[in-house]
Amino acid sequence: MTDAPVDLSTDDDKGYNRSQLVCCFSMLMALIKRCHWPTDLEASAAFSSALNVTRDGAAYCRHPATAYMLSLLPSISLIMRTYNLLWTREARAKVHPAFASAYDIHDSERNAALGLRSDVDFSEPFNCKQPLDRVKSFMFNIQDYGLQILGNAGQCLGPEFYRCPGLCEALASSALAGLDQLPDYRLRPIVHILHLVISRGGCLDARIDGKRGIERKKRIVRFVKPFVLHCPCELRGTVVLPLLKALFPFVFQKLNSKWENFRLKYGNWYVN
Repeated sequence: MTDAPVDLSTDDDKGYNRSQLVCCFSMLMALIKRCHWPTDLEASAAFSSALNVTRDGAAYCRHPATAYMLSLLPSISLIMRTYNLLWTREARAKVHPAFASAYDIHDSERNAALGLRSDVDFSEPFNCKQPLDRVKSFMFNIQDYGLQILGNAGQCLGPEFYRCPGLCEALASSALAGLDQLPDYRLRPIVHILHLVISRGGCLDARIDGKRGIERKKRIVRFVKPFVLHCPCELRGTVVLPLLKALFPFVFQKLNSKWENFRLKYGNWYVN
């Protein structure tokens, strides 16, 4: 994004690299969510390497792609960290003026927040014709897919994911890196549902109904909720709690700052 936009028909190596990166993330997300052994343990018993046993003696099927995905976790974490750092003042100062608005909220996010339906999904790369639209789609999709990969890894890959050495540190320094630099609409996929996860045990489904609600749910349930809900009980103290300890103070300070700005702007009428 530091160079001037080029037409789609010309050689655009950086645009090609961005599209390949999104394609790889999309493939990894599909691999995690769609690839699995048969749910019938008796049928899976034919593959001895597929069955594992938890500490409490419960049998479960090991995800076929666990070893492969764990080997890619450092690379995924590095990309997510780099994405968050793109929002720093120093990085944005290097962006070409024609791409400055690529940091704005995406049309599909705005429509979802307003409850508007659209026959065209502007987040899909093939619907983006102009260079600015393609870059804006990239900025939306790379975070969306990355958070879905990390969020669904716990549910789909099983306990092996949570036992990965240095997992908490890797996530804290990647998906949660530079949160103070991100605008609210980029924080929303990460922290919007924290209060539901903790106070209601993640009972989000009962509150979201209908097609509009399903679309909203798809947009906001990304990383924290599935990561917390599917962590084995014996690992929550060493994996989940340190991650939340790094996240909650930031959320608390952010909310206090927002409420203070609201009070200064509108006064205390909302208290009465």
